[in-house]
Amino acid sequence: MEKTDIALVKRVQEGEETAFDELFSQLYKRIYYTAYRICKSDDDAKEVTQQTFIQVHRSIQNLHVIIFLDGVRILPLIQTPISA
Repeated sequence: MEKTDIALVKRVQEGEETAFDELFSQLYKRIYYTAYRICKSDDDAKEVTQQTFIQVHRSIQNLHVIIFLDGVRILPLIQTPISA
């Protein structure tokens, strides 16, 4: 994930309506080609890509972007109940 991707994620999280469309356009090919290399099927790769974006849309508010020296990682926020 590049710095521009991080900025888009933050804009989506802030409620900017066009930001998710931009994020989709920017990441679609990378996700599709990765899925295609794994699935070896155009239809399956498209389905995986679609499901990926559905999941991203549903959970983007819970994503935390962490920048490491060797790259950027997106970590989902893990919420666990606290026992009394």
